[in-house]
Amino acid sequence: MSVFATEQWVPAPLAEVFLFFAEPQNLLRVTPPSARAELTAIKLVPPPARPGIDLNGLAGVGTEITIALRPFAWLPLRQEWATRIVEFEWEHHFRDVHIRGPFRRFSHLHSFRAEEREGVSGTVVGDRIEARTGFGPPADAFARRQLARVFAYRQARLAELFPAR
Repeated sequence: MSVFATEQWVPAPLAEVFLFFAEPQNLLRVTPPSARAELTAIKLVPPPARPGIDLNGLAGVGTEITIALRPFAWLPLRQEWATRIVEFEWEHHFRDVHIRGPFRRFSHLHSFRAEEREGVSGTVVGDRIEARTGFGPPADAFARRQLARVFAYRQARLAELFPAR
């Protein structure tokens, strides 16, 4: 089992950042363009009701998302990858697990917490991925390096999408 974990602080309120990630359409905004990602199917199950929040377009437990992408920018092959959200706690975390795709096992915990830095209120976005390719430690190490590249891009995009105010 390979584990990949990362955190990033963004200078935006917890509620705003959490809502951004709870909307599957935003996945494309933080995916490297070289992946040529497309959402091919979404079965939305809304999260639990929350006063003052429009649940339209938000993903709760049971939501299934299928994305088609190029796992390697230099190969013209497209891979379908389907995940299901299995945990959801407002403004704290959600977890999706692999249903179908390139991994034998894949579990992604998205976590969020409010944190002030240098007098600025913001949010720490955490990601912990446990994955296994099924092809042994060398393939798992390769997959971990690929994840590091994808998340480096995502972190750069989040800095653009949530600039200091």
